[in-house]
Amino acid sequence: MKSRIALYVSIALTAFALVTIGGVVTTVRSAGQVTETALPTEEIVLTPTIDPAIQEMIAEREATYQDLIAQANARLEEAQQTQLALQAQLTALQNANPPSQVVEAISPEDAATIAAYHMGRSDLYSVESTSLYGNTVYKVVFSSGDIVYIGLDGQIIGVAPATVVNPNSSDDSGHSGEQHERDEHEDDDHDD
Repeated sequence: MKSRIALYVSIALTAFALVTIGGVVTTVRSAGQVTETALPTEEIVLTPTIDPAIQEMIAEREATYQDLIAQANARLEEAQQTQLALQAQLTALQNANPPSQVVEAISPEDAATIAAYHMGRSDLYSVESTSLYGNTVYKVVFSSGDIVYIGLDGQIIGVAPATVVNPNSSDDSGHSGEQHERDEHEDDDHDD
């Protein structure tokens, strides 16, 4: 029985294979017989159609964009005109006010001469360059201790008179202070 079933299955499979092969051969023959149909020689141009609402939004955006460009160009032109006007003003100011001439610094000897003339004295002790209020000046010192400050342009900046020292208040010898104390004690004794 088993052999009969195997025989029927092999016959069925063979028949199926033959039918399939026949169908494929028929399809291939009929495909070869199809004649080509000529397409029309006119070109078909497809134009996309845009929704009118979208078209209107695009037009509004384009108009806004062009308006912004026009505004930016107007501001740029205005800025360029302002720049030209400022350059013209600067040139006019530079031509109207030429730079002041540089004053040459005086020598220490000239500073000493100016100080001596100003003070009406000739007992100069020293001349040195120093800084006063952030400016370089000459400091002219006299033997008496008087000091005259003169700018590098020859102008007198200031005069500092010599400081007077009270001989009774100095304690150089040690006697004047003691003498002063004795005088005070004696005055206290007389007041009683």
